Amino acid sequence: MERREVAAFSENLQFYRKKSDMTQEELAERMEVSRQTISKWESGATYPEMEKILQLCEMFRCDMDTLIRGDATESFAEDNAQYDQHKNEFSKAVAFGVGFILLGVTIYEFLMGIRVSESYANMLFLIMCVVSVLLFVVHGLKDEEFRRRYPVIENVYTTEEIDKFHKKYINVIAVAIGLILCGVIYEGFVEEMQLPARFEEDIFHCVFMIPVTIAVTMLVYIGCQKEKYDIEKYNKKNRKEGLAKKRGALIGKICAVIMLIAVIVFFLLGFVGNYWNISWIAFPVGGILCGIVSIILAKE
Repeated sequence: MERREVAAFSENLQFYRKKSDMTQEELAERMEVSRQTISKWESGATYPEMEKILQLCEMFRCDMDTLIRGDATESFAEDNAQYDQHKNEFSKAVAFGVGFILLGVTIYEFLMGIRVSESYANMLFLIMCVVSVLLFVVHGLKDEEFRRRYPVIENVYTTEEIDKFHKKYINVIAVAIGLILCGVIYEGFVEEMQLPARFEEDIFHCVFMIPVTIAVTMLVYIGCQKEKYDIEKYNKKNRKEGLAKKRGALIGKICAVIMLIAVIVFFLLGFVGNYWNISWIAFPVGGILCGIVSIILAKE
């Protein structure tokens, strides 16, 4: 082991231990070694065996290359910046996607109110829906890829940042609810308003949809932002998805074997016993067995 790698490891170990708010005694207890051993690792006097390195990687949720050769501080800062940027983009995409759909409804009501062709209004509404769907699909796939690459994120926000957001969250919720209530009040009195001869009643509904569109877009955005600060929920969700994928892969393999056996039984009964009239039963039986396996493993 080169001296440079030993020095990098000792510095990275100290960083991860302090970041996890652990003392050398606590780390030693979890690693089942003495405190002096941890002290020697952090001073660069000794180097742990591969089993302990893997245990450290799992404990601190980092890759081996970063722990041994990299710069944990720089890697942590990069992960934080990428997470924050990704979540901000995702929040905007989801909010704009919902907003585009509501904006499409608003535009539709406006066009109907000024007596534009309904087919033209429908076309514009569908275009807005397509834009929304594309936003959901593209950023949904990006979010899935990000979760795959970064299944675990350390707490990247300070208490001050979280408190500042919480105040912003309350203000945005209050403004959004106020806008919706204004729209409801307006809609309640709209029947008493005089409608100009060149307009249809839809124009009134268009006015109602404007504050509702703004309010709902704000609520969706601030809701996504609130989820951004819940790092524990992000990590928990990824762990559950990881277990579900492993379980799903196991179920798929078992069901593939069951259906292969069903095919073999089908041909054996047909060609050997000439029981073509009943050999088809192998497939529904295989399907039932697959269902039972899926239920049992999913429950576990």
